[in-house]
Amino acid sequence: MRWLIDPIISSMKSQTLLIALFFASLSLVASLPLRAQELINLGDFGGNGSQAFGINNLNQVVGEANTSDGDAAAFLYSNGNMTNLGTLGGLSSTAMGINDLGEIVGWAEINDGHRNAFLYSNGVMTNLSIFSGTNNFGYASGINNSGQVAWTYAGSGFRAVLYSNGTSRDLGSLGGGATSINLAEGINNLGQVVGTSNGSAFIYSNGTLTNLNVSGGEAIAINNVGQIVGSSTTGAFLYSNGTVTDLGALGGNSAFSINDLGQVVGRLITSSSDSQGFLYSADLGLVNLNALYASLLVSGTDSQAGFTELNNGYGINNSGSIVGNGTYWDGTSSFSKAFLLMPIPEPSTWALLLGGCSLLALARVRRSVKV
Repeated sequence: MRWLIDPIISSMKSQTLLIALFFASLSLVASLPLRAQELINLGDFGGNGSQAFGINNLNQVVGEANTSDGDAAAFLYSNGNMTNLGTLGGLSSTAMGINDLGEIVGWAEINDGHRNAFLYSNGVMTNLSIFSGTNNFGYASGINNSGQVAWTYAGSGFRAVLYSNGTSRDLGSLGGGATSINLAEGINNLGQVVGTSNGSAFIYSNGTLTNLNVSGGEAIAINNVGQIVGSSTTGAFLYSNGTVTDLGALGGNSAFSINDLGQVVGRLITSSSDSQGFLYSADLGLVNLNALYASLLVSGTDSQAGFTELNNGYGINNSGSIVGNGTYWDGTSSFSKAFLLMPIPEPSTWALLLGGCSLLALARVRRSVKV
């Protein structure tokens, strides 16, 4: 029976090789520079202003958009449609984060004007600010795929909190007493939370709050590999495996989001005090989004509508899609608008990937014929 088994084993090895090379090629694609496919103005609710703060891996976007009354309303942008998520009874709201299940967190006013943290799921907005039975200030900034939420509430000071399975847990403090400022900013799928406590960046993991020892640090986001980004007294930073890297964006600048490939987006301040978005990756270094995607911008001096500048990069997903806010020219006036920047690998990269897979498939067919 060996004569029958050997070709099968050979076939299985070839298929395994093909699959391995295919995924290796995908990894290569992810590490190569991207070009923009589309720069989308997400719009607003009639108030000529919006910002996008979060994006999931399905390219669903959340943020805030002005209404015709001048209030800010939390929104979900999905498949070309912007939905107003409402409030907790007050006038305004803001959405800060969204997971891959479409669950959303942020803050919303209640009927007396206090801002409370919320979790929005299946069309229902739930108030998370439940401490002491009072309407304390609160905001939620991050949610993972298990529905755990990183949020902050105000008592005698500000407290960093992890919401999980219907229960909120105070994460503690790095010092400063009951009136200290502790902010929970980001969370990953392992339930690790990052933020700032008493002026120091922290990570909360497995019940322990740890100081990252970043000078004047504020940890804002953490990916599923455990890499952390934020701001410090010297500028935007990346924390990875115990090492802090200055990203090259000087004081006053910040990194706001990092995906699982280590790509970072944020804000840098130019010498003329202008805010501009940036993208950082290990292979590219730090690049101004306005330089990288200059071909998608308009001049702002004629009737052609479009973005003249990308001012902040607030979120990036694993496919490299970026959200934030920029200066939008409608042909006569400029407004701050939320954007979605959807990049794809260069065509030559896809041609190389598909060509390589085709050659492997052809070789496999020829070997099969010989058997």
